[in-house]
Amino acid sequence: MIAILARFVVNISLAVSNTYFMVGMLMIVASLCIIVFHGGLFTGWRIFHRKGDDVRSENEKIPYNKIGRVKNKPIRVGKLDTILLLFGMYLAILSVLITV
Repeated sequence: MIAILARFVVNISLAVSNTYFMVGMLMIVASLCIIVFHGGLFTGWRIFHRKGDDVRSENEKIPYNKIGRVKNKPIRVGKLDTILLLFGMYLAILSVLITV
């Protein structure tokens, strides 16, 4: 009876640990995506058109000096980014400690 109860508790703790770890990793990836997006990494990308497509966006060409100004800005980390990153790291570390 005690062995069955112990096995049940271990299975529950592993399920909780796996959930915490996945949620923590999701929060870390989300915060890093937000930081990269605000860093201007995607500035200057062009939309590629198929042959014969005559529709062109007026905003397709961006002046090179504007791209340089945006890409040379310092990295900005906001409150939401910090909270997501710290809480994600907390959940990941907690999940590792639960499984030990």
